[in-house]
Amino acid sequence: MVSGLLMVTVASSDAYLASLQLLIDGLLLASSPVSPLTAPIDTTLRLDGAMVVTAVVTDLAGNQSRCAATVTVDNVAFALSPRTLDLRSRGGANSVTARLEGVNVALLLPTSMQGLELRVPGGRAVAVTADFAPCGDDDNDNVPELTLKFDRQALIAAIRAGITAGLIDAGGTVKVTLMAGGQFAIGSDLVRIVGS
Repeated sequence: MVSGLLMVTVASSDAYLASLQLLIDGLLLASSPVSPLTAPIDTTLRLDGAMVVTAVVTDLAGNQSRCAATVTVDNVAFALSPRTLDLRSRGGANSVTARLEGVNVALLLPTSMQGLELRVPGGRAVAVTADFAPCGDDDNDNVPELTLKFDRQALIAAIRAGITAGLIDAGGTVKVTLMAGGQFAIGSDLVRIVGS
């Protein structure tokens, strides 16, 4: 896992080096005709999740060699409340609250444009509701926070579907993942399930 500002160095010992390139998720970040090439990557400017770092070496004859590595960007802390869900619940509190804290949580705003959803194995995605608290700093640690709300009954239905599919243990915990845009895993948390 990586976070914050990274310095990435690409080097080649090819005596006939024409260029070195550094790509992030397929987009050119930096290039140089000499080795080594060092470039900064600020992971706080992107959403958490997988990031592919690729080095491309080209020699004077035009031959290319590539090396890629996938790393996980993790700048956001994620926690759900309540920590226990009763599957027999038919009412009461109607939401599950997700609290996110990290330097890049503002990238998730406006939430309606980010496709934010909770996912559990074997269940349907549960979209964020329209109600949310704007970025703040409730604990005064100079790290922004964002609070999101999700429909509790929809999450319980998703968990029940996962149990029916045999992907969730009815008497244990379930990993609940917050996704953005269907591809970025912002974070995950474990929720205990009872009442199956």
